[in-house]
Amino acid sequence: MILDYIILQCIKKIKSERSTASIFHLLSGKRSAQTLQDANMYELTAYFGIYKGMHRSLFQQQIYELQKKKYITLDSQDNAHITGDGDAFLKKEEYNHLIKDLNGMEYTRNSDLLWLRLQLWIQTYTNIAHNNYFFVAITDNKEVQSWVKQHYSKYNVYIKEWLTGVYQELEYFLKQIDSLLADLFVERLSGYKKIGLTKDQLAKKYYVKETDIHIYQTIVIHKLIVHIESNYNNLKYIQCFYTDINSAEKFMTDSAKKTNRWLNKGFDLNHIAKIRNLKISTIQDHVIEIAFTDSDFVITQFVEQKTIDTIITAVKQLDTTKLKQIKNYLEGRYSYFEIRLVLAYSKTKAIGGE
Repeated sequence: MILDYIILQCIKKIKSERSTASIFHLLSGKRSAQTLQDANMYELTAYFGIYKGMHRSLFQQQIYELQKKKYITLDSQDNAHITGDGDAFLKKEEYNHLIKDLNGMEYTRNSDLLWLRLQLWIQTYTNIAHNNYFFVAITDNKEVQSWVKQHYSKYNVYIKEWLTGVYQELEYFLKQIDSLLADLFVERLSGYKKIGLTKDQLAKKYYVKETDIHIYQTIVIHKLIVHIESNYNNLKYIQCFYTDINSAEKFMTDSAKKTNRWLNKGFDLNHIAKIRNLKISTIQDHVIEIAFTDSDFVITQFVEQKTIDTIITAVKQLDTTKLKQIKNYLEGRYSYFEIRLVLAYSKTKAIGGE
């Protein structure tokens, strides 16, 4: 049910301006300029990449179930419209306390690494503490395996101290969160003579949909990141699992990063397009992406302040982000690029509190 809730939240914020496919790409963390722009434009960054690996068929089944419950309707363009029943379900705010710490755009990579490090570290140290050096690693991720090996080579004479420390700090954290989330987290862990349960096994044991198990796991790790960041100096042990993960890295496509480097060197868009052998429209897409991800990006190098004010006023009056509608309202005086750039700027400043 929590995945239903999140999908409905997305549908409500998008206001039927994008197809359901855009929500699928958002939740599965598709790293494309369009998906990143959608996440920022509709203030859905919290949900970006929270269900990586989701199959399209699974998502379509969720949409079908929402239709069956009469929570949404679909038009001919596959745009979803939330119904009165769907809105009533959202107004119950049944899951708000669970999803408030979700921050997919910022934590999507960090959470994966943190979770894998914890899993493999606990499996490794509990086995070695019992003199068992032969076990199948919980993950074949070489980066994670290397990290655990380095940690072990540094602290192998303090295994019991580290096991006790990590246990106590995790126990304290888990007592602060919902008991179901805590139980699911612990049940997933493998250790000495203990194999963690699969999502399917957990779903059957706790009478929860398997899709929701995935979301709950993501929520726990995001909450753990918040806990570590908020109590960093007081956590002697579990903070080390997160220390070297760059949470502050700007989430931007690699191609947009390259364009940004050329912009910082003072090149104009046409020149960059020629250098990179790309269409000017592609470079413009990169500029929009940069504007969304960098709150210090100055857009007046592309659009005058008077134009910015005019477009923002029009958007407020129309209460929409539909480009064609805004362009027509402004009698075609401004390009789609200018309108998109101002929309990106206004969203970034709104999030930044300016």
